[in-house]
Amino acid sequence: MNPAVMVWSLTSEDFYRKYIEEIAVPIAVAPQGQGRWAKLRWLRSLVNKARPAVLHSMAFFLNSAAALGDCDEPYHRHRRHSRRL
Repeated sequence: MNPAVMVWSLTSEDFYRKYIEEIAVPIAVAPQGQGRWAKLRWLRSLVNKARPAVLHSMAFFLNSAAALGDCDEPYHRHRRHSRRL
């Protein structure tokens, strides 16, 4: 497994950036200044290439982007292995 972080927007002041770079985890940054559709195409391209086991959004406003970024396979694949409580 090769961990990596995909970032929607990144500035030099981002809190976690320094820590992620210190542990040598690659950071991929979405194209800046090209609009959200360009970022979504970028995300889908990376997800299709990397096929990550986990695609996680840390911000509520990016939940839809994370869901659309992984929409090549049906949503139900995430529920297949869950159990009812």
